[in-house]
Amino acid sequence: MGEGILMKILYYSPHPHHDIVSDVGYSVHQLEMIQAFEDLGHEVHKVIMGGDRLDATPDYVQKQGQGAPLKNALKSVIPKVIWNSLRDYFRFIRHDKRAYAFLMDEIARVQPDLIYERSESLLRSGVDAAIKTGIPHVLEVNAPFIEE
Repeated sequence: MGEGILMKILYYSPHPHHDIVSDVGYSVHQLEMIQAFEDLGHEVHKVIMGGDRLDATPDYVQKQGQGAPLKNALKSVIPKVIWNSLRDYFRFIRHDKRAYAFLMDEIARVQPDLIYERSESLLRSGVDAAIKTGIPHVLEVNAPFIEE
C-alpha cells in the first residue's frame, strides 16, 4: 500500500442494472460510501457491474430471437408471470457467473485488503470470491430480506 493509505478496498456492486452515475438512491448511496472510505484515507477500487457510464449495457443483455421450439411450447403453457420470473432468475445466475470471473480478475489485479459488497438478492459472486481468496468481506444488506 502507498504511504498514507490505510486499506485497499474493492467496492463491489454485482447488480447488472445498478450503475453509479444515475441520479437515483442506490447510485447516490454507493458514491457516498465510496467517498466516505476515501475521506478516511482508504484507496477504493470500484467494480460496478451495472456500469460507471450512462451508456453502459450489462453484458448479459441479449437480442430476442425466435426461440427454440421446446422453449416456445413451454412458454405457451406456463403463466407469463412464472415464465418471466424464471427467465429473470436464470439471467441473474448467468450474469453472476460472468461477474464472478470478472471479480476474480480484479481481485488478482488489485490485491485488496477488504471486499466491501453492496448485496443483491440471488447474487453470490462477491461472497464466493471472498471465500475462495480468503479476503475479509463486508456484505452491506440494504433491504428487509426477512420480509422479502
